[in-house]
Amino acid sequence: MAAFTFGVELEAAYFYTTKPGKAGIISSRHEELAPVIDMSLDAIQRRNPDFASERFRVDEYMLLELERYVAEVVQDFVNALPETSRGEVIPLTKDPILNQYRQWRVGHDNTIMLDFSRSYTYTTLRWAPLEVQSPAMYATEGAFKEVEAVTDMLRTSFRTTVNPSCGLHVHIGWGPKLFPLEMLKKMAAIVWAGDCLFQQMHPVSRRHNRYCQGPRTDSLLEKGHKAAKYNPPSKGVPRSVA
Repeated sequence: MAAFTFGVELEAAYFYTTKPGKAGIISSRHEELAPVIDMSLDAIQRRNPDFASERFRVDEYMLLELERYVAEVVQDFVNALPETSRGEVIPLTKDPILNQYRQWRVGHDNTIMLDFSRSYTYTTLRWAPLEVQSPAMYATEGAFKEVEAVTDMLRTSFRTTVNPSCGLHVHIGWGPKLFPLEMLKKMAAIVWAGDCLFQQMHPVSRRHNRYCQGPRTDSLLEKGHKAAKYNPPSKGVPRSVA
């Protein structure tokens, strides 16, 4: 049997500023906090000389540059970890989509929301909804240490907040292979049978979040469907489920 693999997605709101010297953003009151990301034009072009000045303060380009910078910091940090604190990623395959999950990545997640009306402290800051994604790694002690190390680094390197709209996702896999259909059926049965227990592991804010409802709350089976309809594939898992 192939070894199990996993990957995590860490969601948070990352604070940044285009005017690092502005009063109220960088001050002695905040020395105990992690630094705000400097997204002034000078700072961006020092990190990325190819960044064109006409793209400055254009939301789309600023977000892409922010993602690129955080991803670079994460990857540099991981590359410097000792081998005992590194995980083993899935091997290179002929599938270009699967190969994307062989390194740490950063993307944006529009499900993250902040309500500044509840706090005046950060009203002068800008923020970006980012999701840091780990590679697909075999479930070993080294991989767990790598995820823990990156999580600690993010906490101390970037000023972030994790509110109830943010999530932590853990994906599991079977290496570079697809789960056999019979194994998926057994997993689905366990999730259905234990859903009430699994939900108790989540904070109340997540139990009532529409993005993470359990199968006994929001699924075809819960809605009364007797059997799933699918097109039997030649091998592996179903291609589509109605």
